[in-house]
Amino acid sequence: MKPHLLPSIVFVFSILCCHNTSRGQGAFVDELTPWESVDLDPSLGVWDIDYVDGRFLAISGRGELMLSADGLDWESKLIDIQAAYRTIEKGYDGYCVTASKWSDELGRAVGALAFSTNLEEWELVNLTAETRSYNDVAFGDGVWVAVGDEGAVARREVGGDWESSQLGALGYFKRIAFGNGVFVAINYANAVLLSQDGGKTWSERSLPEAGIVHSVAYERGVFILSGSSVFISKDAGQTWESGFAFKDTAVRGASFDGERYFASGTERLSPLETISWDFYSDDGLAWQRHLASSSDQVNDLVLAGGRAIVVGEGKAIRVSQQYLDGYAVWIRQQVTDGEAALLEQTADPDRDRVANLFEYATGSQAFSAESRSELGVYPKLEYGSFGLSMVCRSSDPQLSFRVYASDDLSLQAGGALVYHPEQNYWTSESDWLEMVSAQEFSADLWRLEFIVKSGLEPRFLKLGIRYGD
Repeated sequence: MKPHLLPSIVFVFSILCCHNTSRGQGAFVDELTPWESVDLDPSLGVWDIDYVDGRFLAISGRGELMLSADGLDWESKLIDIQAAYRTIEKGYDGYCVTASKWSDELGRAVGALAFSTNLEEWELVNLTAETRSYNDVAFGDGVWVAVGDEGAVARREVGGDWESSQLGALGYFKRIAFGNGVFVAINYANAVLLSQDGGKTWSERSLPEAGIVHSVAYERGVFILSGSSVFISKDAGQTWESGFAFKDTAVRGASFDGERYFASGTERLSPLETISWDFYSDDGLAWQRHLASSSDQVNDLVLAGGRAIVVGEGKAIRVSQQYLDGYAVWIRQQVTDGEAALLEQTADPDRDRVANLFEYATGSQAFSAESRSELGVYPKLEYGSFGLSMVCRSSDPQLSFRVYASDDLSLQAGGALVYHPEQNYWTSESDWLEMVSAQEFSADLWRLEFIVKSGLEPRFLKLGIRYGD
């Protein structure tokens, strides 16, 4: 019989992304998560993006309507009304796009709105010389409200006709959003305007600091303004607050998924050189920034369908396939700005000889060598058999654990450790591994203890941790 030896434990890392496609030069990884670019016609650009009924809708600079289920593969549809289209919105009774249309009679552009019930057939429903362009439209409480240059406002109740008006001194409108019974619009004078009666009357609200405002959105109970700063309002636009510190960046889109905020923008280094940044926040006030995977100008973004999609010039569209996965949230909570190499799953920034992914999976910290001794993985000797005592994270379904046994460090026999969320318990899917105990000691961390079954005497155990499919 072989003598019982204290087993050597080798940590094996098999790190995969959840979405691993091959698209040539378009596939790349930034500091936090895998992003992929979608190359379109270089002159195309994308002005606006939204998420409606389980798919993404975008308006291209060539006046095309673009549709996608995943943000990677797009179908283009021409809107059969010649105009320069800006944005799209869905309401109870159909879809509306804003535009600027050339008038031969006036020798200049005029504001235009087009409407469709099926995204196939479009009708020009509003054409006015009172503005050169309608720049955005929102729908809420059965009312459409479009805003544009020269203080133009067009409104229509479902089933009614469009009514146009001018707000005069309030100036040129950029964007508009609806939420919590209120329309919130911004203009080129960087003023915030509210309407609580469906766009009939408007009042101005002040921001806590002066600056440029580019966009407005309403997401999950929060209005978000972005520009030279990011402002949020949780009381229907009445008051605003900001803790955004990166004043050198023109932020042109921000969103909120109910747990975390995401924004993106462009910083101009010189007349010919720009870089882009992505921003992340837990509360909309304290932000972290990371260099984006593209330096092209940002026009808009959306956070939906389990991913972030940023649209703009150049590459036009970039898609984050793992936005806010468990590992990205965990590592981002520990750093502000850092080199990409320190944030990767295989990195070891605290130099404790344990990679980031292993520390995430076993409840440790990436930037604290001391935390490694508090939890971790240890050999276990019991009743003449040996095994492991280890911490496993249960909250991330992308994590998988597997233990291998061998006499020569080859992967001879392996068994998975499986968490069952319905029963809130762990099991071992192995004929040779016996689970001794499984104890939950925090919201998503468990201490597992298991041994090799009697009669089996491998000299080595290997622990493999895999992330993704």
